[in-house]
Amino acid sequence: MRDAMKRESPAKTGLSEERLKGLEPSTFCMASRRSSQLSYSRARDGQYSPASDGRRASMEPMSATRTIAAAAKAAANNKVVRGIAVSAGAAAAKRAGPIAQQRYSSWRDRRVDKDRAVKLARQINGRYSTDTIIDGEQHFVVWKDGRPIQAFPHVDQLATRPELEGFDPRLAHKPPPPRRRRK
Repeated sequence: MRDAMKRESPAKTGLSEERLKGLEPSTFCMASRRSSQLSYSRARDGQYSPASDGRRASMEPMSATRTIAAAAKAAANNKVVRGIAVSAGAAAAKRAGPIAQQRYSSWRDRRVDKDRAVKLARQINGRYSTDTIIDGEQHFVVWKDGRPIQAFPHVDQLATRPELEGFDPRLAHKPPPPRRRRK
């Protein structure tokens, strides 16, 4: 009987003559799940079709973009991946927090300094300059009759600073009118 089965063609024994090919899609973070290997038979036209036993689904060849998109969608729906993403986001926020606070603090300090310079310039009917470099740092300087009155942030002995000698008065701005308060 065994010899008879060996001699019969695959079609007579109920098997397909098509050669099966295995395809193992990437299983990102799915170590705890069963294997997702799918078997396909290769038809003569190069397209994939279900295996001859009909157990497996068919699949057309996909472009790399579609494959990546499908993998990304599967990963986004995976609870483990979502948990890892939340943890990574929290860790990144911890590291970014001090940087963001420092940047906000610097921005706020410059805004307060400019506001003080503008208000003082209005008060004394003077002018103010922005980004005036004194001792390697940017300052807002209030001017009256071509002389420096006050710098924000504060600078000791402002009138004697060599950086301000020969300052071009065209760089000093007239302060804008005060804003009206909303009711």
